[in-house]
Amino acid sequence: ALAAAPPKHYWVMVFSRPIADKEAEFNAWYDQEHIPDMLSVPGFEAAQRLVTVQAGTPTSTLPPYLAIYDVATRDLDATNAEVKRRMTTGVLRKGDAIDYPGIVTAIFSPLGPPQLAKSFAGTAPAAKIPGHDELKSFELIVFSNPEATREDEYNHWYDTMHVPDVLHVPGFISGQRFELAENASPGTAIPRYLVCFEFKSYDLDSTVAEIVARIKSGKT
Repeated sequence: ALAAAPPKHYWVMVFSRPIADKEAEFNAWYDQEHIPDMLSVPGFEAAQRLVTVQAGTPTSTLPPYLAIYDVATRDLDATNAEVKRRMTTGVLRKGDAIDYPGIVTAIFSPLGPPQLAKSFAGTAPAAKIPGHDELKSFELIVFSNPEATREDEYNHWYDTMHVPDVLHVPGFISGQRFELAENASPGTAIPRYLVCFEFKSYDLDSTVAEIVARIKSGKT
């Protein structure tokens, strides 16, 4: 008999916001109830919560809170159906502090493993900044689309030039690219490609300024 195909991995990304004046209740429900409930769904292997601290695209309408679920499944439709069944039957407990109509959900599939800064010569850890003693962790998430008829060129540039260039910014640790597998919120336009960079910084403004300077100078 043929061996079963290995499950495919996906990032289920859920953007949301709390109802006004209920942020503490929203976060408590997410951490203590909703994440554990979601991780009980077969195939849901890990979860991470993030909150936007700086929007590089001021016109973005995405809600500020993000939950990323790492899902492994051989049948994405069946996994989605199981999530919906649990929501409908109350197995996934609803929260009273979340703005349900404003939720945006998109599912992405990885285009390959993460590229690691330590695998490139000339990369460096985060630079210490006087007066900033705490080293904090961040995720830089960038959505984009290729120009029409130039997708191959776009992907080649992203994989071989852009991700390595960004990983040379001090403090950057890894970069991983994804492609949209399903837009579960068709009322919101979701670009086809996503890259997620993990980095550490003693001062976010300094790191952002370094990124901008490198882009302007052509170094990135």
